[in-house]
Amino acid sequence: MKANQLTTVAAIAAALALITGCGGGGGSTPAGTFLYALTEAGDVLLVPASNPAAATYAFTTKLGSTPTPLSAIDYHSATNSLYGCVHDGTSMKWYRVNTSNGQLLAVTSGSFGSTGQWGLSYDPSTQLFAIQKGSSNDNQVVGTATGTLVAKSALTGAASGIAEIAHTNQMPGAMTPCSAYGIDTAVKQLVQLGAPNSNGPADAGTGSIIGPLGIAATLDPVAGFDIDGQTNDAYAALADPQPKLYKVSLVTGTATPVGVIGGTSPTNRVIGLCVKE
Repeated sequence: MKANQLTTVAAIAAALALITGCGGGGGSTPAGTFLYALTEAGDVLLVPASNPAAATYAFTTKLGSTPTPLSAIDYHSATNSLYGCVHDGTSMKWYRVNTSNGQLLAVTSGSFGSTGQWGLSYDPSTQLFAIQKGSSNDNQVVGTATGTLVAKSALTGAASGIAEIAHTNQMPGAMTPCSAYGIDTAVKQLVQLGAPNSNGPADAGTGSIIGPLGIAATLDPVAGFDIDGQTNDAYAALADPQPKLYKVSLVTGTATPVGVIGGTSPTNRVIGLCVKE
């Protein structure tokens, strides 16, 4: 073939590979997929999705020179910016994270919620983050520009005990309806929030069971969870007690172990996870 014909064939093949890869957690991990793992100490690790044992230190979140651990992180895919939040006992602090050095840029704060573990997920169809805290059954929707509390509803049914949430279709410029899922570490199951393709927890805090994770060991109640916007493959950081990376089927709920994050020198407790964009 001529060079331009080869280029065309390669482009078509790449497009087909992307389309067929949107299987919701099945199949092999695409080469070059990396995740950010947020630890309880405030360190962020860069984790190869296909080989979590090779995780490396990326940065420590801080204000100036002061280390400032966050409770949760996720990408705002429309702006390709990493956001994080933490409640300091008085208010919820909202930050944009500089991924080159870990510096936090304050966006705003909100007088809602309380201290404890939060989940964070960007909803590409509404341009909002959904924040939930399982222990108080909060389901909060916050504008990324101002941090203003837009809505709040109790997490009910199967969603009442989830530890972390994630949305599908997290792609730059995506405005298509998405679905939201949650990981419940206590009963070890995958839950879908709201109705399918209806902006998930932005609409309601109800939940329905997708299926068991299939993990026999007792899990740490804290977890990390995210869905790759390019493939809709779901990943979870679960500890039993070692922090391990799993691929999670959004169809059955089954969690397939990939490996220990950090290998023979496992990292600190992982409290947040997001696919690096």
